[in-house]
Amino acid sequence: MNMDTFVHLEVLSAFSFLWGTFTPEDLVENVASMGQKTVALTDYTLHGAVRFYKAAVRIGIRPIIGAKLKIWDGSQITLLATSFESYRNLCCLVSATSNSGTITKQDLSHYSKGLVTIAGGRNSLTFTALKKGRSVEAEFGLLELKSSLNNPEWLFLAIQNNGADDQLLQRTISFASSVNIPTVATNEVSFLTSQDYILHRILVDIQIKHHHRKITPLPNDSFFLTSGEEMESKIHHRPSIENTQYIAALCKRFSLPIGKLHPPSMQDPIEASKKLTKLSFKALAGLDRPVVIEYFRRVEQELQAISKTQLADFFLTVRNVVDFARSQNIRHSVRGSAAGSLVVYLILGGVDPLANDLLF
Repeated sequence: MNMDTFVHLEVLSAFSFLWGTFTPEDLVENVASMGQKTVALTDYTLHGAVRFYKAAVRIGIRPIIGAKLKIWDGSQITLLATSFESYRNLCCLVSATSNSGTITKQDLSHYSKGLVTIAGGRNSLTFTALKKGRSVEAEFGLLELKSSLNNPEWLFLAIQNNGADDQLLQRTISFASSVNIPTVATNEVSFLTSQDYILHRILVDIQIKHHHRKITPLPNDSFFLTSGEEMESKIHHRPSIENTQYIAALCKRFSLPIGKLHPPSMQDPIEASKKLTKLSFKALAGLDRPVVIEYFRRVEQELQAISKTQLADFFLTVRNVVDFARSQNIRHSVRGSAAGSLVVYLILGGVDPLANDLLF
């Protein structure tokens, strides 16, 4: 199999709900079968990131994790993590989008450090302005974005050919050169083969008819997982093709610490364990009934498990939230498997797990 050096950097899977048509596992298998060694996943959320990362590592594909998010002017940009620290920033930006629908300039200035930015795709004011020949308007929007980034040198202008005429492509490339912003070839992959375009249309129809959303499907079947050769035939601009490898190299240091707990750390773990132990036994002593030996054994068992996993700080943080809710008469409850913990019952409330024979 010949090695394909092209890297897809804008890819939307089925975790871009009712838009993409394939799973992360299908993505990496198809990338491997084409001879490509690296691929990005850039859904509107990060829900598929861990599945994608695991699947890619398992079969020897280097994963790049990113997200396609909407900014203040209605444009969409793609952000790619170059390190675990920048992945945290990406998470903050995804959360900001979930809360308000868009990223503000302030959000981007706070959380864009270490992120590669791809702008100017089909859902952007830059693309629309260039299509209408308004280069001054396109420049203003792009430079406004650039001024908000922590790493402005990592801003790239997307070069796409999904039915665009050669004149527009050349105009976009010339514009990028005039504003000194490098270009990169992308295909906004939303299905694996052109035949799957019908599945994409069906998913979008569900959004329109059942969710009453004002949304338009992709205009044609060209947004599939192309080979590097196909991309070169669509975009006759070698620097844009080569910059996919350059961006992939920027993201080479990224890794996810899979299988490790990352509990919040507000204080020293030993001190947190001591505080939780004191709170638990104080609450146990305050029960309005005689306490049998089983309760002491169960508390000891749970506290050892909590200390071993360094989750005491997490319990104390939740306790602070619950105390605030109580002080403000905000209703709250214990749910799920947490109800099986005696420590949870003692410091947060809920049901007595021993009296109700619940598993810890």
